[in-house]
Amino acid sequence: MSDLPEMPHDARAERAVLGEIIIEGGLSYAKDLKADDFYETKHQTIFKAMREMSDKNDAIDIITLCNYLKNEKTLDDIGGPSEITALSSEAVSTALMPSHIRIVKEEAIKRQILTKALNASSDLTKADLTDIIADMRAFYTDLALTPAVDDIEFFDYDKLLREGNAYAQRGKETGIAELDRAVKIMPKELIIIGARVRHGKSSLTYNILLNFLEAYDREAFIFFNLDVPSTIVMSRLATIWAKKHKSKSYAYKDILPSFQTLRFEKELLEAFTIFDKYGKEKRLAVVNKPQYTVEQIIGHAERLAKEKPLGAIFIDYIELIKTKGKQETEELRISYIVNQLRIASERLSCPIIALAQMNRDASKDKKPEKRRPTLEGLRYSGRQEQEASTVLGLFNISSEKLEIGQQDGVFTPSPASAELEIIPLKNRGGESNKVIRLGFDMVSGHIKALTGFGV
Repeated sequence: MSDLPEMPHDARAERAVLGEIIIEGGLSYAKDLKADDFYETKHQTIFKAMREMSDKNDAIDIITLCNYLKNEKTLDDIGGPSEITALSSEAVSTALMPSHIRIVKEEAIKRQILTKALNASSDLTKADLTDIIADMRAFYTDLALTPAVDDIEFFDYDKLLREGNAYAQRGKETGIAELDRAVKIMPKELIIIGARVRHGKSSLTYNILLNFLEAYDREAFIFFNLDVPSTIVMSRLATIWAKKHKSKSYAYKDILPSFQTLRFEKELLEAFTIFDKYGKEKRLAVVNKPQYTVEQIIGHAERLAKEKPLGAIFIDYIELIKTKGKQETEELRISYIVNQLRIASERLSCPIIALAQMNRDASKDKKPEKRRPTLEGLRYSGRQEQEASTVLGLFNISSEKLEIGQQDGVFTPSPASAELEIIPLKNRGGESNKVIRLGFDMVSGHIKALTGFGV
């Protein structure tokens, strides 16, 4: 134990803060402090009593504080009434309280960092390195969100105009005109695309990714694929490219045998050649890590952001993301994940577009038109609704009719094309619940305007 460094602290600043709280009669600037921010045990006890008194709207002075500590049977532990009197006499000025609080908070953060580093050092011989990195990353993410007195600033109109102009210019168009008129993809936002199985949410995501790559040639885009092998992701991107640019319709399943012979149709080969160029330019990253935690996803994105400015991050899909620690319920796990993704979108200053599953409750209705998605239909919708700026629900009535038929024992092949409805269930940048109808080539996965599509 003698080899351990002395923990950072400033006893004078701690005593000044406690004394100034007594003089002021309340917590005021100290509302963001915690008992653990104080190093000395007696100071922790005193502040804990102050916090409890403040929560009860009790006045704080020498007499009331001594009485509270006496009732809690901790007055003698902190040195008796004389200690409380001494604290008030050592207070400098309530005007200096913010400065003294800053010192106490900074010393507490230093202790947290030092303790974390020491624990990590002792864990290196027995823990998985990936787990250690993820744990440290989560720790520093939480640390970055610690409130600070310096965070307070007053309104500045010129600053608003500068920041607003820069923010507005970074909005992205999906390349689907009908969707762009209704929804804005902005930096620092979490966008959730929700649908039931086989409705087209992955296809819509691939279309947006391809359109982004073609429209924003100075930015990088990451596709975190937790569901299927990267070969399938790239094959689906290639079929969409071939349909969009060459009017050739291929199914991604038909491409897979070509990887055995390495001979591809010329349109698909051209698509792969273009994707290779994007990769060499460090503009396209497809990450297939089924066991990735949300901390690892964010860490991976942060590393790639050092190579090139990030245009957007795609995740397929939320429910498959792992977490480093165990949460009590699945709802709490999803809540933690979407909260971390939203924070990461702000820190990385780029949109995160994540896919999510819809509940199957609506599938009990035999009328396909009654099965349209709702915001409440998102699995564990409460926190997802809070964290996301935009939630898009997808509805493919052809898929619903096929499922109803299968439930009745009638099996028919999927149609070559269908009408895909996109419903902004939550839309911070525009109108909600307005149905956007698009054409969906269910063979290639290409999505475009419904006009002239022939569905």
